[in-house]
Amino acid sequence: MDVDVYCDECRQDLLVNKNVINENNKYTVLGGIWIPKKYRNEFKNKVKKLCSKHLVFGEIKWKRVSNSKLAFYKELIDLFFNYKNINFRAIVIDASVFNIGEYHNGSSELGFYKCYYQLLRNWINKNNKYNIFLDYRKDKSKTRAYDLKKCINSSLKNSSVENIQFINSKESLLLQLEDVIMGCISYKYNFGYTGLSIAKKELLNTFEKHCIINETSSINKKVNIFKIRLRGGNDE
Repeated sequence: MDVDVYCDECRQDLLVNKNVINENNKYTVLGGIWIPKKYRNEFKNKVKKLCSKHLVFGEIKWKRVSNSKLAFYKELIDLFFNYKNINFRAIVIDASVFNIGEYHNGSSELGFYKCYYQLLRNWINKNNKYNIFLDYRKDKSKTRAYDLKKCINSSLKNSSVENIQFINSKESLLLQLEDVIMGCISYKYNFGYTGLSIAKKELLNTFEKHCIINETSSINKKVNIFKIRLRGGNDE
């Protein structure tokens, strides 16, 4: 089976800039949507119809969750959970106890892509082919996507990553949906229920009617959340 994976990250700056870490800003999240290629267009059309219904134009983003568009974003979350052929996986990193360059030849960029390896590798199934799409980012090394693909494939049997490429989130509804779901998870880990945005807290409540965001999420087949275990940190 051919599977498409759409990935992005949230608060990744915390991994390299410890000065901005505080009680409500210390968790980095990497996430990805997984959908069999044969269902991709069907699901995208459902998202487009939802956008048309609510007169939503432009990019769908967690940052754009507001009172005026809350009904749309709630229906978007419901659509994700009610559509059986799409899943989400995230890894959560406590940046306050994570030295991203310590074990990666001093390269925070290399450490960052090793985190992506952890996100992707453990959800690759036998007899599947994967195309992975990452939100566009500027890297010092131009071979990071190739190296990530090579490392994953070297660990696989009876499955393969066919391609890893960077795309613009403005051109991908699935990457935009990934941003919203990842935003819910990041908000819960960083703010709990104490955030100041009423609209975002309501959207978080909508999400948690389907799946509570905590360590038990790892057993949910629809949403898998894994908090990386770090020496010196309080692991879940």
